[in-house]
Amino acid sequence: MQSSLEEYKNVSKLAEAENMFVLEKYRSSGVGKQLLQGFIKWCKAKGVKRIRAVASAQNIRAIEFYRREGFKDSTLALEKEI
Repeated sequence: MQSSLEEYKNVSKLAEAENMFVLEKYRSSGVGKQLLQGFIKWCKAKGVKRIRAVASAQNIRAIEFYRREGFKDSTLALEKEI
C-alpha cells in the first residue's frame, strides 16, 4: 500500500494555480472563488487529477482562502538570501 506522499507524487496530471491575484477593492466579494472555480472547471476538462495552489508564506489571507476551498498543506519551501 502506498503512503499518501507516494500517491501524491505519482499523480500523472497536476495543475498549479500560481500568481492568481485579485485587486484589493474586489477582495472578499467572491471574485477569487469564481476564478478558482473557473480554474478547477478547466482542469477537469483537461483530465487533471490534482491541483496545487502556491501562495507566499506571508500571504495569510490567500492561505486561509485556499484552506477554506479545501486545499491541504503539502509542501514547505524555505529560502535564504546569500
